[in-house]
Amino acid sequence: MSAPAFRIEPASADHFDDVSIMLAPTRPGTTACWCLSHRIDPAVNRELGPDARPGYMRRLCRQPVAPGVLAHDVDEVVGWASVAPRAGVYSIARNSRIPKLDDDLAIWSIWCLKVRAGHCGRGWRRR
Repeated sequence: MSAPAFRIEPASADHFDDVSIMLAPTRPGTTACWCLSHRIDPAVNRELGPDARPGYMRRLCRQPVAPGVLAHDVDEVVGWASVAPRAGVYSIARNSRIPKLDDDLAIWSIWCLKVRAGHCGRGWRRR
């Protein structure tokens, strides 16, 4: 049995439908993070209701640096990783417990990983 053919792509505006599949709540109208809670100011995060979060993430997907990456198994989206330059992640850049490093090094952080239900253990291996 061969491993699935995974491909990783930036979560750009062209792939917003896949971003929605990975981040939208399973029950419409409920509040979901949309991987925004660490990325933005807590006051802005509290103000964003369930209807505003997708639009905020859509705007991030239009930025030159995508807000994350998507994993696809052939043509089906199966994974998400929220990854960005550390300086642009509110909770990381402003956390006094995280050592301040030279931001000229363009340090990136990953703070959220999701695999769609039913896809865990189907080719993802630890190395």
